[in-house]
Amino acid sequence: VMHHFATKNALVLEVFNDTMAKFEAEVDMAMDKDPVRYGSFTRAYINATISLGEKGQHEFDSQATLYALMLGDSELRDLWAEWANVQLKKHEATDNTETLCMVRLVADGIWLSDFSGINISDKKSLRERLLKMTQPEHE
Repeated sequence: VMHHFATKNALVLEVFNDTMAKFEAEVDMAMDKDPVRYGSFTRAYINATISLGEKGQHEFDSQATLYALMLGDSELRDLWAEWANVQLKKHEATDNTETLCMVRLVADGIWLSDFSGINISDKKSLRERLLKMTQPEHE
């Protein structure tokens, strides 16, 4: 695979962009199926983020390695921040509340726990609670 890329960094960047495109497609597909506009980005983000830890071990290891690289690589962090900021702006009308922000941050924490091997006793229940917090009547 390396012979297709000029540098290791170019390979990592391409894999990162591919992974982000798949993540975004998963989020967009979930939003398209969601009948409630309010909080739809956050619900899709919760499910896509938490499901990263529920995928097959090989896929999880690949994504985890990539995200771990992101933590130490300013270029990848910038790409992630750019993607996240574009999404937040794009969904500002439906997902710009303090509660929805907290819920997305908790989803990130659940993913980080999965990545780190920290056991969460009832992740399914936690996910359901987070999803309930994204409903308009919860605000």
